[in-house]
Amino acid sequence: MKYFLIVSLLWLAGCDTRPPTQVLFTSEPAGEVACYRIPSLVTAPDGTLIAVCDQRVPSCADLKGNRDINIVMRTSTDYGETWSDLQVIVDYPEGRSASDPSMIVDRTTGTVFLFFNYMDHDQEKGIYYLRVMKSTDNGKTWSTPEDITDQITKPDWHGDFKFITSGRGMQTKSGPHTGKSAKGTASFWKRRSRPELVPAGCAHYARGRIQGH
Repeated sequence: MKYFLIVSLLWLAGCDTRPPTQVLFTSEPAGEVACYRIPSLVTAPDGTLIAVCDQRVPSCADLKGNRDINIVMRTSTDYGETWSDLQVIVDYPEGRSASDPSMIVDRTTGTVFLFFNYMDHDQEKGIYYLRVMKSTDNGKTWSTPEDITDQITKPDWHGDFKFITSGRGMQTKSGPHTGKSAKGTASFWKRRSRPELVPAGCAHYARGRIQGH
């Protein structure tokens, strides 16, 4: 079975031809990578398109069942006509995986934030952590990932399933956030400045039920 992710680039309105399709991430021909999954796409303040996704090396299994998942990126500075070579931007040693990226562009500062889930299979298998990294130069370089699990989850959630991503987040027009989300915490990542950033999604599974935040 072929596994690939595609990005369809739309022509200007009124064009009577079908949109061209470019394959940005593919495991074909068969090689060292089993598949690419979970894409995220944003437009940086300077117009650069940033596309990221999971690079699932040994298998297509999700984070809990996969000891080697990286996050990779390709960018375009000409509205998707051409794309950069594939670049690995999160690559932990085997046994530590990063998965399910989502991005948010801070329209106030111009910073691009990338959130992802993290698991250390050798030291804490089954324990989900939530991390973030940022780029202040439109995706050219990225900061060292920072763990924000304690900032947006409760202590008694430590052994539960937690999911901060994937896809594309949003930014509120004003703040501060009242804190009255559907199920409590974990909806908003409260930075020191306002407005606030909202990851693409956050879920918490415990006691036989899923709580969406």
